[in-house]
Amino acid sequence: MSSTNKNIVKALDEIFATNEKILKNHTIFKSHKTIPNEDLEIALTVLLVDLASCDQNFDQKEYQVISNGLYRMFGTTRAQVQKLVNQAMLTINGMRGVDHFAKLLKTSLPEEDKQIVLDLIKEIIHADDVEDTFELYLQKKFVDLLN
Repeated sequence: MSSTNKNIVKALDEIFATNEKILKNHTIFKSHKTIPNEDLEIALTVLLVDLASCDQNFDQKEYQVISNGLYRMFGTTRAQVQKLVNQAMLTINGMRGVDHFAKLLKTSLPEEDKQIVLDLIKEIIHADDVEDTFELYLQKKFVDLLN
């Protein structure tokens, strides 16, 4: 192997090592390397949008909780959040339930991230200052599915 090729290989190894160090600090990468972050992002978004819209009033405060939660969990940008929320709404409209997404999060997230999800669920319920009984039912259902 020529010295130029050796330098290229060495540079690539350094890039991959740096990327791996960065990704290891990301909680999702530590928890389950086989599930892409994008799948976990949409699973969480579907769960939260379903909860936020179950009272037929998905308001700005609930959207803000979702946006902040996705940023906290995955570093999701505002533009990505809008895309994920739109995708989640389409997904919810085409499904009978979101249990599959809760189970994906259950099997893929470490305990500390599951706790963040449960905190986000509580934040959404309280965001519009109205505790709807169906929201409370969904909260219990999601808690059961995640634990």
